[in-house]
Amino acid sequence: NLIKKIMEQAKTPLSVLHRALELESIGSDEFRSKSLWRPFRARGVFGGQVIGQALASASKTVDSKFQLHSLHCYFVDRGDPSTPIEYFVSRIRDGKSFVSRFVRAIQSGRVIFALMTSFTINDPTTLLKFQCNMPEVPHPDSLPNTEDQYRSLLSSDRINDQMKNLIEKRLSQPFPIEMKFCEGDPLITRKQHLFPRQQIWMRTRGQLSDDPRAHDCVVAYFSDYSLLITTILPFGYPNENLVMIASLDHAMWFHTSFRADEWMLYDMESSVASEGRG
Repeated sequence: NLIKKIMEQAKTPLSVLHRALELESIGSDEFRSKSLWRPFRARGVFGGQVIGQALASASKTVDSKFQLHSLHCYFVDRGDPSTPIEYFVSRIRDGKSFVSRFVRAIQSGRVIFALMTSFTINDPTTLLKFQCNMPEVPHPDSLPNTEDQYRSLLSSDRINDQMKNLIEKRLSQPFPIEMKFCEGDPLITRKQHLFPRQQIWMRTRGQLSDDPRAHDCVVAYFSDYSLLITTILPFGYPNENLVMIASLDHAMWFHTSFRADEWMLYDMESSVASEGRG
C-alpha cells in the first residue's frame, strides 16, 4: 500500500513539475538534470524545461536577497531526452544592486542552450511605476478546461481518426500547468487565417511553496508552451505544410512579484513572420 501511495503521488501534476525542474549538484556552480521531457511530435526536449532548469541553476548561485528581473537565452541545438543535460554557471558580476549569471547547457559535449540572466534588489519606494491596462478577456472561471474539451471531442463524431490519435497522444502526456484559452485552443477550433494572437490563462495544478525562485522557474517553464503556435495561426493550425517548428531565442522580464499557482494571463502576439522565422 505504501509503494502504491508513493507511485500515485509521483504522478500528481506538482510532482511532475517538481521533477521537471529538479537538479543535482555535480560540482562548484555545476548542475545536472534529473529528468527530461519530449512533447508528442517534438524533435527534442521541451524548451521551457531547459529554460526553467538553466534559470534554477543560476538561481542556486545567487543570494536570496536578490530577485530575478530578466533573462535572455538562445536555443543552439535540440536536446536529447535520453541523455542528462549539464548546466555550467559563470558568475559574471556580483554587485551591490545587480547580479549577473551566464549559463551554458551542455549535452554529450556540445552546447545546446545558453542563458544570460540578471537579478536585482527591488526598490519598493520608487515613484516610477505604471502598467498597461489589463486586456478585456473572459474570466478564467467562465472558460472550459483544455483537457475536458479534448475528452469531449473524443466522444464526438466531429473529428477524424488522425485528429483523434493526436488528441489521445496529448492526453497521454498531461501538462502540469492548467490552461484555459480565451478564444479556444486552435487545435480544437481548427479555424483558418486567424490573427496571430493568443490569450491563455495559466496556473499550476496545485499550490507551490512561498519561495519566489520556484515561481520564477515555473513561469519560465510554461512561457515556451504554445508561443510558437501564435506565429503560425494566420496559416492555419494544425498545418501539414509545416514540417518543423522550434524555439530559437527567448527573453523575459520580471517587473514585480507574482504567484505561478494563481491565474496569470499569457497574452501572446506575433508582429511578423518571414524567412522561416517569426
